[in-house]
Amino acid sequence: MCPHNKTLSSPHYTERPMKTLIALLVVLIASATIVNAQTTTGFVEGQFQMSKDATVAKTLDVALTHPIKPGWAIEGWALKTDGWGEAYVGVSKLLTSWASLTAQVGVEEADRPWRVAGTLWMGNAKFSALVILEEGGSGWWHKVVVTGPAIKHAHGGNVKAGILSQRFVGTGPYMELSFGKASFWVTIPVVNGNGALAGIRMGF
Repeated sequence: MCPHNKTLSSPHYTERPMKTLIALLVVLIASATIVNAQTTTGFVEGQFQMSKDATVAKTLDVALTHPIKPGWAIEGWALKTDGWGEAYVGVSKLLTSWASLTAQVGVEEADRPWRVAGTLWMGNAKFSALVILEEGGSGWWHKVVVTGPAIKHAHGGNVKAGILSQRFVGTGPYMELSFGKASFWVTIPVVNGNGALAGIRMGF
């Protein structure tokens, strides 16, 4: 998932559910520490949206995945940006070797804090597609990323190119460069664009 940038795009946020948000974050962190670290995976990511008015919205998000039985996993995710944040927890199901589905519930800093989210991932050696849909108190949100095959670059990592569409960002070309567990990505929307969005992700 990526920044919703509601601090730039919507006035409907408040700090009232902050205690609930913090409590859920504590549960996610505690879960990661008590489970087997060798089977828990995830990433930490910083994102930066450079708007047309030259302002930069900074976002930090964290994701955790822990398998519970073959084909099933518990997933947690949290995001924080200036004046707004959200956190989710849910389950994912591996549908086939090339597709998975995730359902989550969570809270956000809004007048009505509860949110729900669904994620569909599909991919193989030739392509990958990620579709995320959210709905809740501050409104709906979506993100869609479709990329072609990963191509090895001269420094030992991979480069992928494709298209990204995201609410509050727009739709346009997408490129991702990876080095081991680290990756850098950027999109520059050309349809309903609100400035470039870039991210740095570190997996674990």
